[in-house]
Amino acid sequence: ASARVASLSERLGAELGFENDQIATLRSAALLHHLGHLCLDDDEDRTTPVEPWEVATKGAEILRQTEELTPAAAILDGTDGTVASHILRVASAYDELSEGDPSKRDAAIEALHLGPGYVYDVRVLAALERA
Repeated sequence: ASARVASLSERLGAELGFENDQIATLRSAALLHHLGHLCLDDDEDRTTPVEPWEVATKGAEILRQTEELTPAAAILDGTDGTVASHILRVASAYDELSEGDPSKRDAAIEALHLGPGYVYDVRVLAALERA
């Protein structure tokens, strides 16, 4: 799944005018975007499911331990100041909805459009439709 998210993130970044170095950083973030799951305890007493922002925050914390991955960490936790974190959020949600099955493309895109406007950036959704 991470390879699919990385590939889609690269295409969306290119569609939105990212430079090669920005796309490379986006790819690194996408490949490692579920890393935070490894550090979140499976707490049997937890009453709510693990939220995506928790995974992103923990993953960014891990990536910041290596200077070379700090830019990817900023994409994970949304502090990079670009649309990259939105690209990753859309690519990950799309992959989850489509389950990697191209026949589910249209339904997955429609589901993303039906989400609240503050969740998925409309520029990224438009790029997804073109990609």
